[in-house]
Amino acid sequence: MAIFYLDNDVSADLITLLARDRHTVITTRQLGLTTNNDAAQLLAAVQHQATLVTHNKRDFVLVHKAWHALASYWGHADRHPGILILPQGDPPQLHQYLTAFLGSSLPLENQCYEYRPASGSQTPR
Repeated sequence: MAIFYLDNDVSADLITLLARDRHTVITTRQLGLTTNNDAAQLLAAVQHQATLVTHNKRDFVLVHKAWHALASYWGHADRHPGILILPQGDPPQLHQYLTAFLGSSLPLENQCYEYRPASGSQTPR
């Protein structure tokens, strides 16, 4: 089972579908972090050891790259549980994408993937 941290832009309706599969779901709304910036969202996901799920490709690719650059600069091996960028869609469709990703056996820790449903591929960012 996985632990997911849903960013502000991901439908709360996805929680029920993921919980049915026995995944743990944490949201920015539950933690009262809806006004926090994207870097703070990644830190919250790290604190909960949860994979961050978002639709916000532009900002989270940048946050992911900054995470690695700063960790390298400071000589730290800090890792994050992963970032999954999904296209916009209805909750059953998003659930299907997450299930497909989890079944892919791609390494998730410290990675950022964009799921592209047309090809069914996960592209590292």
